[in-house]
Amino acid sequence: VLIVPDAGDATDLINTALDEMGAEGGGHLVVQRASPRDPVTLSGIVQLRWSDVTLELRSPIHYTATGSLRIRGQKSEFWRGPDGPDTGTIPAVRENAFTDTEGRLVLPMRSGEGARFQVGDFLVIRGLRDLVTGTTLERQYTEVIAIDGDDLICADPPLHAFLYDYGQASLDGEGFNTTNVRVMRAAAITSATIPGQYTVPVADTGYLAVGDLCFIDDQRREVDLNPDRDFDNPANMEIARIAGISGNEITFETALRRSYLPQWNARVTKLEAVERSHIRLGQAGWTEPQTARVVAVQIDYGAHCSIMVGEIDGSAGRIGQALRLSYSYDCHVTGGYLRGAWAHGSGEGYGATLYYATSCSVSGLRISGQRHSILFQATTACEAFDNESTDELITGIDTHGTACLATVIRDNRISGGARFAPGVTQKAGIRIGNSAHVVSDRDTVVEGNLVSGFSLAGCAALDVVGPARGTLLARNVLADCAIGLRRQGNNAETANTQHIDRLDVCDNSFVRVAAPVDLVSDTS
Repeated sequence: VLIVPDAGDATDLINTALDEMGAEGGGHLVVQRASPRDPVTLSGIVQLRWSDVTLELRSPIHYTATGSLRIRGQKSEFWRGPDGPDTGTIPAVRENAFTDTEGRLVLPMRSGEGARFQVGDFLVIRGLRDLVTGTTLERQYTEVIAIDGDDLICADPPLHAFLYDYGQASLDGEGFNTTNVRVMRAAAITSATIPGQYTVPVADTGYLAVGDLCFIDDQRREVDLNPDRDFDNPANMEIARIAGISGNEITFETALRRSYLPQWNARVTKLEAVERSHIRLGQAGWTEPQTARVVAVQIDYGAHCSIMVGEIDGSAGRIGQALRLSYSYDCHVTGGYLRGAWAHGSGEGYGATLYYATSCSVSGLRISGQRHSILFQATTACEAFDNESTDELITGIDTHGTACLATVIRDNRISGGARFAPGVTQKAGIRIGNSAHVVSDRDTVVEGNLVSGFSLAGCAALDVVGPARGTLLARNVLADCAIGLRRQGNNAETANTQHIDRLDVCDNSFVRVAAPVDLVSDTS
């Protein structure tokens, strides 16, 4: 038990206790004030970086604008130093990056640092960062194809400028306010894969071992999968564990669900995931409005981890997401009440979100007053079940048109309200796809949900947006709605040529619904 002595920022105190417990092999850390009803203040990022640790916050949490709780692993990376991996300084550029005559990215490293890299290295390049959240805003993965002195010639054009000096104060020690470069523990996939495949050929297995949890992806972004919009978000990835290695072939415990292409830098990257760690949060709120979209509680690069909350009240200051599972495997949010948000603009005031995750779920939540109560983005085999959503400003549950695959939305209760997000004129209880993001959400099951109260103009119980593919809507009850099932059109920035493919609608009940099915009237 860690007794927080006063109402001052407890971030460093909690992080120190977590690190000590993690270094000893794990445990259960209870954090509270001497009087458990007194609040614990968080102004920084509490990072649980260790496996087999449970963090339980018994006293109410008072977030300031920058406070956050995270379980935080990472992709496995390193830099070559004078005395072995991760010794000496982190390699960084000596001047701004540039392109060669063929348009490829060139990284001008500091004097002598070219010798710390090899042709074939798969790099992670980090440029601009968010000073509030500590996250990287400009990042690129690419391969070194040639080295000219201290200049690294990369296989791809630059995605960002990658500057020598961003003019920021350093938050992360060496290399923070300049572009820095590290090597990923990854293996290139050497031939195209298909869904259902267990065994994958790679160029080299030297960085990988049986039992490793791996991130499998290629570099295709939303814009590469559908050039009608120029969104730069990643869109093709999943996570699996290595069951066997034979020569240069890797066999995974589970079959791949997606295809990966060598011409798009397809890779298998080792994860240094935090495993079997948990956050238990009783009550949380804000003492001031956030100035950036800081997530209240999240799991990044976790495996077999969970979040359980009592109540998170965002009405006094939350702009970022309340709960988030990202780049994680078999992680779960179970139970709690998410109430209100400070702002509901684009990207603001989301309830529970799943980003780039595999086999994760959200269940048992009560959610009210969010832009999107539950949102999936580029997830694989993830699920939302037994949740309750009210007063959502756009959608109760949303797959967001971002290449979500094999999503299951079942046994949820969603009730519409009278409010709309700023600038929004349409909303729905459950939406498959998105009018702006236009990458196909595939093989989605929406089953056994109760959706009611979407009776205002512009509202529907269920929306399906092109190019959604393979959607099953079954045994749902849709009551007291203006429209039951609607084909929502794309917005003005997107060519309205995105077709729905394989939409199966069966055994649904329409109760007091003015227009049960409307697949044609929305031509926006």
